[in-house]
Amino acid sequence: MTKPLLILVCIFSCLIFSSPAFAYLDAGTGSMLIQLILGGIAGLAVFLKLSWKWILAKLGINKANK
Repeated sequence: MTKPLLILVCIFSCLIFSSPAFAYLDAGTGSMLIQLILGGIAGLAVFLKLSWKWILAKLGINKANK
């Protein structure tokens, strides 16, 4: 059995034979997820802004000096 097929069978069997969790998500969970996503986007934006010249240099897109 190939590796991707074995992984797919394992995931499928875990989904089929799992028992109900009876979990409760309160009203603040959605707000927390939105904050997590927005914080990640803001962190990525700050990282790109601080390292923009390095990224352009690695990609070979340097502006010519006049």
